[in-house]
Amino acid sequence: IQEWTLPIALCGGNIIGQAQNGAGKTAAFSLAMLLAVDSTRQQPQSVCVCPTRELASQNYQVVEKLGKFTGIKLYLAVPQGERVRKVDAQIVVGTPGKLKELLTKRMMEPRSLKCLVLDEADVMIDEDQGMGPQVLQIRSLLPQDLQILLFSATWPEHVEQFAKSIVPKASHIKVQKEDLTLTTITQTYIDVGSDERKKSAQLSDLYGALNVGQSIIFVNTRAGAFNLAKMMKEEGHAVSLICGTQKSGSGPEQIDHAYRD
Repeated sequence: IQEWTLPIALCGGNIIGQAQNGAGKTAAFSLAMLLAVDSTRQQPQSVCVCPTRELASQNYQVVEKLGKFTGIKLYLAVPQGERVRKVDAQIVVGTPGKLKELLTKRMMEPRSLKCLVLDEADVMIDEDQGMGPQVLQIRSLLPQDLQILLFSATWPEHVEQFAKSIVPKASHIKVQKEDLTLTTITQTYIDVGSDERKKSAQLSDLYGALNVGQSIIFVNTRAGAFNLAKMMKEEGHAVSLICGTQKSGSGPEQIDHAYRD
């Protein structure tokens, strides 16, 4: 996707881009944000909006690495992050709620902004997710003529229509639906029915046959995750169990150290 997006982005064009994870879209919009910055001006000039704190942190790290020798200052705007009275960083990466707070409380000057990036935009602007109004409010507080880059791994039609209202005259760069899976990933489906014992036995056989360095196993219940972790640990595997062990709303999901090796 970099081959198609970078020439347009570096010329100041708006983009609605779709590509699979791992295709390099983060590097593409990170370079666009960096090149939009006038390093002599100590004001926000590029902003990247992400649906989660974790994604914002990841994108921040990519921009930080790519701009390591530029002298460009960055700020991570997420809940429980660094508190500042006034944002003077030239590139700001953050979540919708925090960025809206900075703008409405006049802690970030919007008039100097040149580039707005929405990463995983389908999540943020999907009205069912509840972030659509925040994205619209952020957009309304920014200059009308700034460059907007929207990137996503998927792009349902109803979300695309909403995106068009935010980004007029955008270049649409899309990967066909059948090409969204990376060719470097092998997908295998094994039908073992609903018997949990058969699933566990099949998984045990699979790990016994494959030379696996690291892997992630997703389980649909907390009890199932605990039981599977116990079984695999008994078979000699080093296991870390990550699940929601706290009551709802009391904090983030935790790594259960009883199963961490």
